[in-house]
Amino acid sequence: MRILILGDSLSLPRPRNGQPLPTTWPILLKEQIPQVELWLRAHTRFTITDVLRELGFFTDSLTEFDALIVQSGIVDCAPRPYPQLVAKLLDAAVGMPTFRKIERFTHEHLLWCYRRAWVSPRAFACSIQNLVHIAHQHNPSLKVIFVPIAPPMRSIVRMLPGIDTAASRYNDILRTTAAKLSCVTIDPFSCADPSSITIEDGHHLSCLGHRLVACALTAVFSPSRVSSESNSVPTP
Repeated sequence: MRILILGDSLSLPRPRNGQPLPTTWPILLKEQIPQVELWLRAHTRFTITDVLRELGFFTDSLTEFDALIVQSGIVDCAPRPYPQLVAKLLDAAVGMPTFRKIERFTHEHLLWCYRRAWVSPRAFACSIQNLVHIAHQHNPSLKVIFVPIAPPMRSIVRMLPGIDTAASRYNDILRTTAAKLSCVTIDPFSCADPSSITIEDGHHLSCLGHRLVACALTAVFSPSRVSSESNSVPTP
């Protein structure tokens, strides 16, 4: 089985925050299903439109894949005090570390003047539709699976007020749109303590968050394995 993973930085390791490579959900998925071959293309601050462009590198090879996993949304829905093009220009001019320091001191004040998501709800739904359409156009039997946005926690909500509400709204759009296209949206976070799913920044996954995503995906690809493991756990 060969799986293509596209998305933002939530699938990547963050060893400085206690999430080394072996704890990330792609590696955990590989451990759960050893026979799988994973291809990962992910980048910080990727929106669903960026992911759609990344898919273009694989369109002629999609017949060689069995599944496509997409993790995107938190970058799309976050209220921003500037357009995405401005962010890219500033990043190129001063570098990401310096840009992040500037953000910490300017976001809250600038949001009073300008507050808009980089990807509108309509564009978000359209990009999902286009992504699935392109994927199935090149491989009609390709299984497309979406990973929802993890619940944003206090630290990022404080910097970007309203991101928690926006995340919930975009998750609803994701589930509804995916369902209409006969695609799967996993639900890994509903039964966990929200405060334990992310690290201190409030949106990148903790070790638990990665494990929850890996387990939910394993259930999609090997439901019998997950069922047998669950039945083997003794009840108190």
